[in-house]
Amino acid sequence: MRARDVCQLLVYKSHCLDDNSWSLVEHHPLLGLERCLEDHELVVQVQASMTSDSKFLFRKNYAKYEFFRNPLVSPLSTRAHTPLHTLPEVIQ
Repeated sequence: MRARDVCQLLVYKSHCLDDNSWSLVEHHPLLGLERCLEDHELVVQVQASMTSDSKFLFRKNYAKYEFFRNPLVSPLSTRAHTPLHTLPEVIQ
């Protein structure tokens, strides 16, 4: 089952509003790392590579589709086209 399918099932079971911002997060507390699963990833494959202290979290990720909703204002487009003379100077 893909991550998007699991999110849809959890939204249905928990009676949440389905606004496509829900995501599964791979949480590793000992390492202090988190990673949002992509919609196409198979949850079973990710779980097979997890350690016993790791877990999945189900939460909203509002930036999940932001690039597709507003590509002209995405962080990638603004950073790539910022002229050097407009960047703040570093004071030493």
